[in-house]
Amino acid sequence: TCPFSNVQYTHKKAAYGIRHVGAVVVRTLQTLLSDLNTPLSSPSSFPTDKCWSAVCYVDDIILSSNGSLADHFELVAEVIRRLTNANLVLNPEKVVFGQKSIHLLGWSVINGKLMPDGRKLTNIAQWPAIKTGRQLASFLGSRYSKTV
Repeated sequence: TCPFSNVQYTHKKAAYGIRHVGAVVVRTLQTLLSDLNTPLSSPSSFPTDKCWSAVCYVDDIILSSNGSLADHFELVAEVIRRLTNANLVLNPEKVVFGQKSIHLLGWSVINGKLMPDGRKLTNIAQWPAIKTGRQLASFLGSRYSKTV
């Protein structure tokens, strides 16, 4: 962003030392999908009278719907159309359709409930019980070594 005119300049393709490309991808995805989560009163090119949402985090896009399977297919088709029009390519090996539960960022959404991801908790469950003060100090590490 230019500090004098507040105009943001971007490259048409990834520049050498592609440190900023992630931010460009995130901004592009958020711009493409922003009106799919708007309330009914705001203007949108896509009908938002259905119960669905399209959320993106970095390069992950999560589509959810409470309606029929046909409504969900309509949302998926719209998102794919927008990505195609923006010259973005989906990796078919990473695309998963029709899931009733998802795991993202250490959390699981199962039947509409948000819970910690059980796959991440298995290591914690296998830790041995702490029995001595020395084991407690070792577990807590140097963070509390000066106060214990």
